[in-house]
Amino acid sequence: MTPATVLLVDDEPRVLDALEALLAMEHRILRAERPETALRHLREEDVAVVLSDQRMAGLTGTELLTRSRDVAPDAVRILLTAFTDTDALMDSINAAGVYHFLLKPWDPNELRHVVGRAVEHHRLCRERETLLRELGAKNAELEQTLQHLRRAQDDLVREASVRAQLQRYVSPRLVDLAVANPGSWSCPATGARPPCSSPTSVASPGSSRRPRPRW
Repeated sequence: MTPATVLLVDDEPRVLDALEALLAMEHRILRAERPETALRHLREEDVAVVLSDQRMAGLTGTELLTRSRDVAPDAVRILLTAFTDTDALMDSINAAGVYHFLLKPWDPNELRHVVGRAVEHHRLCRERETLLRELGAKNAELEQTLQHLRRAQDDLVREASVRAQLQRYVSPRLVDLAVANPGSWSCPATGARPPCSSPTSVASPGSSRRPRPRW
């Protein structure tokens, strides 16, 4: 399986070195010392997790992560900070849609665990989106099949109605012809005879006469 890509953002190279040393064995690592570089990586790479420091020159971590939502909305965002004002920190996290935050100095095991969970979260979200797309396609296909079955059912009902009406006036063979070529026949809705079937003259028994023999 291809390792997930984790983007590390910090304006201190030594911090990036320490983070990469912890995470490089399990993940593909991208580094950025400036927020602009981080945003470029997000536009060009399929990044699963962004791990950003809070205090940087140019943009704060929460500002960068907030902007990253427009560039790479699927990326999971983690904030690394020494900030201890919990209320202000939570407001910033909510604005940036941060998945988790870690306090400095970090615990190596906790950091690996949190990043691993973030990668798994990203994978599950991707799988969910794929399943939803496939489900939508299947639903559309089923809807088309259902519409086809409804049309077929309507055709069968109309054919049965035509047969029931025509069988009152014409032979079964003509009924089959009428059903096969509905445009060439006009079927009465009432008990009147259709124009295509002329009544056959049948002499009544009392009026039949035999010719007289010539002697």
